[in-house]
Amino acid sequence: MILKGSTTTWQDDIKSIKAHEYYRPGFNYISCFYTFTNENAVALCNRFKYNIRNGKILTIGGSGDQAFCFVLNEAEQIDIVDVNKLAYYLFVLKKAAILSLNNQHFIELIYTITPGFPVKKIDSYIIKDILSCVEEEDAHFFWNEIFNLFDLEEIRDLSRVDTIMYKDIVNYLPYNKESYEKIRNLIKEIKINYHIADLKKERVIAQDYDFIYFSNIGDYISHERIISLINYYVNRIKETSIIALFHTQKFDDVYDDFTTNYKKNFYKNHIRREYEHQSKVIKDFCSFDELNYLHTFTRRQK
Repeated sequence: MILKGSTTTWQDDIKSIKAHEYYRPGFNYISCFYTFTNENAVALCNRFKYNIRNGKILTIGGSGDQAFCFVLNEAEQIDIVDVNKLAYYLFVLKKAAILSLNNQHFIELIYTITPGFPVKKIDSYIIKDILSCVEEEDAHFFWNEIFNLFDLEEIRDLSRVDTIMYKDIVNYLPYNKESYEKIRNLIKEIKINYHIADLKKERVIAQDYDFIYFSNIGDYISHERIISLINYYVNRIKETSIIALFHTQKFDDVYDDFTTNYKKNFYKNHIRREYEHQSKVIKDFCSFDELNYLHTFTRRQK
């Protein structure tokens, strides 16, 4: 796996953790990570399986579970982007754990580093086995230092969510025995790039992506920036490609408002909406109780 866009070393990142920089609000270069996604990643991949299989994917990093689901669905290339470098380290840890542990031990490991679950000591031989499968040198040194310097409670402190909801959501992730084994067999065959980038102001260069998944990015960046983001990528993808994001808010009317405000603020730059947009209620798409709307964007036909 290739890491791109990082401006710090693993030693710098350890110093940032010691300084508790991950406590800062919002999402930053060093922020708490999500140990599991709160999305139904399996349902997501089933819905877009024809774009995912043998396709090039761009996805938000987060917990990394969506990326592993794309592996399960036999993507050709996966580009992961996240502003948070701790999300990168977590992805590498999960990847190594998949290669070294069975699915039950993998889930127990992630539960163990998640607040809200009973603290269970991680045996040293398990840590050794996992680290032996970490191919990325910076991440190997990082996790070796973390497991040596920090106790389990301090490691759990790096997790963003303190909730028992993970007990339910794990059923919607690709970690049952059959899926887990398939991911293990495919993970080394698929090209994966990890980009450290802030999508508020940076772009991962488009590479004819077949499917782009921005998760719930609408919760974290402004409406105008969402439109700018969609416009950038929709003009650089194939006609059959799909961009998707989800939100607990209905966007059918709101997006018209976004567009009006956007044109009002940016008309002088001659930027216009270049996409076709559809919104649909998806039940059980997320672990939260609210309704969730899946929004898809395709290139506007000329």
